[in-house]
Amino acid sequence: MKPFELLREKRLEIADNLFKCIVKTYEKETERFLIGGKDRFENPMGWNFKDATWGLLDEIFGKNRDSEIKKNLETIIKIRAIQDFEPSEAILFVIDLKNLILDVLNKNSVTLDKETLSDILLLTDKIYLMAMDIYMNCRENFWQIKFNEVMNRPFFHTEGGMCLSYLIKKGKVPGAASESESETVADADKSFN
Repeated sequence: MKPFELLREKRLEIADNLFKCIVKTYEKETERFLIGGKDRFENPMGWNFKDATWGLLDEIFGKNRDSEIKKNLETIIKIRAIQDFEPSEAILFVIDLKNLILDVLNKNSVTLDKETLSDILLLTDKIYLMAMDIYMNCRENFWQIKFNEVMNRPFFHTEGGMCLSYLIKKGKVPGAASESESETVADADKSFN
């Protein structure tokens, strides 16, 4: 049997093992939850990982369309990009994919010529580079959203982008007491005590 035919036949096994590699990067309790929940609504993260790994392998050894490979990678990486993973940890599953593919070929005693091995390595390297681009775009979008949230806070809409409490102390906010007025009120309060 030719290597790519075997891999096409074993893609479900590879997808299951890739899913296990992804969830092993989480704490034990989270790992059990991700593996255990089969329902899309009960366990959306686990379901998305499972669905995307199947779609990824189906596409790699099926029609091999870059747009569909990218879509499945995005599903996994968008989740991992906002979690506390280092970039290398977030996309480590692509290297695991390469190892899983080579393991399946070795277990089935498939002899690889240089050209076939080169094709497999180029394919997995291409997927790794796509994963890195997706990760970086996700992180860039994440930080842009955070930046926009900070910039849309009320104190950035005041004079010179100064902190609102500073402007109130200086009496530059209409309707707020200045620092000297606040001291006068505080002195009046002391006289009543």
